[in-house]
Amino acid sequence: RNGALDNPEHCDDGNNAANDGCSATCTIEGDADKCPTGVEIDLTAKGIWISDTTTGKNTNNDTQCGGNSAGDVVYRVVPAQSGTVKFDLTGSFDKVLSMRNNCGDTGPVDFCTNSTMNISETHAVTANQAFHVVVTGMGGSEGNFVLHMYY
Repeated sequence: RNGALDNPEHCDDGNNAANDGCSATCTIEGDADKCPTGVEIDLTAKGIWISDTTTGKNTNNDTQCGGNSAGDVVYRVVPAQSGTVKFDLTGSFDKVLSMRNNCGDTGPVDFCTNSTMNISETHAVTANQAFHVVVTGMGGSEGNFVLHMYY
């Protein structure tokens, strides 16, 4: 629990609390492969690192900028404070990173970016107002990724 992703951790949020999306043993709590909700992340001031995969996941969480034929994961994020959150996504596949209010593919999208390179986005958030982050791939592209969300 040092606030950085170390092998073999699947997540690290810098604390030992349970039921905040990342367990005391640094595993993801919940099933990010389904809506509604998927994995619920309490985004604290320390931020969170997530190591996960889109390989073999369901393809039902479409994004408006592509990735609709690839496996995807969804994280419901509840920020503990208002401010600007930075999202950094790395992985060796053609990635899509999307932020929206709803778990499904309806409603407004705050951002939707795809790239074979690393993706970095920022967005203003309000304390205790949940949003959803979707990670998927373009044209059926799937793979392992690391997502870092922090203030």
